[in-house]
Amino acid sequence: MEATSIAEDMLNNNPLVIFSIYVDSQSRIIRELGVEILARLDTGISPNVETGKGAVLSIDISCCYGRIWLWVIGAYEIVRTMCQAKQCFSQRVVQELHGLKHRLGFLRMPFAKQELRGKSVPVHAENSIAGIGSHRRTSNS
Repeated sequence: MEATSIAEDMLNNNPLVIFSIYVDSQSRIIRELGVEILARLDTGISPNVETGKGAVLSIDISCCYGRIWLWVIGAYEIVRTMCQAKQCFSQRVVQELHGLKHRLGFLRMPFAKQELRGKSVPVHAENSIAGIGSHRRTSNS
């Protein structure tokens, strides 16, 4: 009985395990990385209420770019894998996954291919992380 309870608890806390133990592990790592990125952005940028822009306060912010790159690539690959296995998920979840895949695709293309989505020309400027988390910062005020 206790083994069943442990297994049920694990599945309730980590439902992606039913789909794939690897995707479950990858998604947990990506979520942890996202929390770390947001924490670094919160401590590294001071919002200016009047202009809506922020001032960089810490060198820690420079570490964010590489982590954001990893997060975007990782999140896209997890969602892409889940979209390919649509028979494993409810129709509602499949629709949400496809919407998320589309949104992540806009971020992924400049990071992964160094070109804008739908264009076969290189990006001529660095990707900006200026707006990442901005809705979160303003909603907490």
